[in-house]
Amino acid sequence: MQGQHVGDEACYAQITFRVNLKALLHARERLHLTTDAMEPEYDNLEFIISTNEALTRENQLFRSALDRIPPQQLHKENATKGKGSKGAKAKDKTRATLSAVQKVAICQREIEELETDIARTVKRYEKLIEETQALVQATDQYIGDLRKENYEFRRDILMGAQNPRTGKIMAEKFVQYCEARLKAKAALIEKLRLQNTAHHGQYKKYKAQVDQNNETGDTLDEIDYQQLKIENRQYQQKIQQRNDEKFTLKKISGRAVATLNTLKKRLQSLTREGAMMQGEIEARNEQLKKLNTEYNAVKLDRDHAFNLNKILKARNQDGDRPQVLDYIHQKATVHDLEKELRSWQRKLEIASNMQKQRLRRERVRARRAASAASATAELDTLAP
Repeated sequence: MQGQHVGDEACYAQITFRVNLKALLHARERLHLTTDAMEPEYDNLEFIISTNEALTRENQLFRSALDRIPPQQLHKENATKGKGSKGAKAKDKTRATLSAVQKVAICQREIEELETDIARTVKRYEKLIEETQALVQATDQYIGDLRKENYEFRRDILMGAQNPRTGKIMAEKFVQYCEARLKAKAALIEKLRLQNTAHHGQYKKYKAQVDQNNETGDTLDEIDYQQLKIENRQYQQKIQQRNDEKFTLKKISGRAVATLNTLKKRLQSLTREGAMMQGEIEARNEQLKKLNTEYNAVKLDRDHAFNLNKILKARNQDGDRPQVLDYIHQKATVHDLEKELRSWQRKLEIASNMQKQRLRRERVRARRAASAASATAELDTLAP
């Protein structure tokens, strides 16, 4: 019994599945038929949507043209139409659309207005771009001036105004630097004031010329304005090139000034060392003169002793022999003279060594003088 019940349930489920499958197939066929029948309506709906979008754009165009008409002109036209006959009023009521010629005229007028707005916008943005470029140039120049002032402050105060003994910045040089900067700023203000006065005079002159041209009818056209813009752009490029060259020359002059300061310090040290060497050379020359005087005196003593020795030798050769005491005295005299001769020979060696040292110092001084002369030549070449 239980197996038969399970079989009945399976048969019922299979029958139910078949019925549902047929119902789904029938519904699918109906859906396909409905879709095929709705395709023309879908095409018609897309056409209507595109037509509505075109009409919306056309209404926006006409609304823009209507907004451009002054309200006083609209009131005058309405008042003129209100004074007409009844037939004209009925005719105006029946006219609900514009003709193609009127639409084309409105479109052309709107295109012209749009081109005018575009040209006005282009001019406004060109003016804005020129102002921005001028501002950027002024900013670059201001940054360059700040860099130059920073470099000069480091060179003249932080490095050049330090006390070599204490390592601190000397207040006198800092005050002098500030006073020099204030004087330079005052001179720049006076120069800018004079330039401003000159520009005001030129502005008045040009304004009078423009007023005169407007009165006589000799005005500039668009081609002249374009030519003036091109010339202005060329002049701006030349000014930028001159500013770049000026900035490059400023950097070169700054390096030249730094090199000049270094060479000046080196020249001062060499000058001081040369003065010291000159004093030492003079002292050694005095000492050499004294040694030469002593050397001449020793030479005279030596000649005198040599002559005395000759005389004694001559006496010995004559057979007149001296006494023992004379011999002892002469021997003692010879010993003293030999001792004195050795002393003078030692002094002569010392004088010769000092002469060699003096000659060596003179050669060193000559080389340093040559290096100082070359440094002076470099300064002359670096001088603007």
